[in-house]
Amino acid sequence: GAETQPSRDWIKATGQLNNLIQKWHEALSTEIIDYLHARRITDETISALKIGYTGCGEPDGYCARRISIPYWKNGYVYSYVARASQPAQEPKYLKRRNDDLSDRAAPWGLHTLDRTDRPLVIAEGAFDALSFYQEAYPVLATMGGHFSRDQLATVLAAAQSFPAVYLTFDADAPGADFTLQLARTLFLHHIPFKIASISKPHKDVSDYYAAGGDMQTL
Repeated sequence: GAETQPSRDWIKATGQLNNLIQKWHEALSTEIIDYLHARRITDETISALKIGYTGCGEPDGYCARRISIPYWKNGYVYSYVARASQPAQEPKYLKRRNDDLSDRAAPWGLHTLDRTDRPLVIAEGAFDALSFYQEAYPVLATMGGHFSRDQLATVLAAAQSFPAVYLTFDADAPGADFTLQLARTLFLHHIPFKIASISKPHKDVSDYYAAGGDMQTL
């Protein structure tokens, strides 16, 4: 059948979102770039993904200085997560509010799924996802919290195209619970998987990576 054409409203909203992402990308300060470098995030990644820095009075109605990490698909941004840049900021993640034009079934990382020669990584936090992205892994991430039901369906469908799936959630109680839940789901869908082992004293993948860790040894 004929492909569905995007609506004028979708085109307008997507254009506005991509302009906002560009504005935030251009607002990156030296301080935030240094912070990203300390997390081992490269200038190439910052530029390719248009990682940015949010301001006050933006469309989602919050006033907070946060690191914006866009969600990419088919060459355009369709969402973003705004991650705390200071330890005291709560909540750690602010996600773009869904509306009638949002792709609710799309987790972060759809733009990495062409890397089918490697195992698919399922990650938790934003910097965990960026770490695997930089090391050329296909990665789908919750970017904090859990996958929604629609996002989980996308993850399961994508996993069918990969030789294996790696679960790489945080080394804490919530991470262990999430690992168990997703492992059960993958098992029921006959999808092979492995669970990454994060060496102490690192609490998550991004800490391990920032300290110089090799992703292939997880």
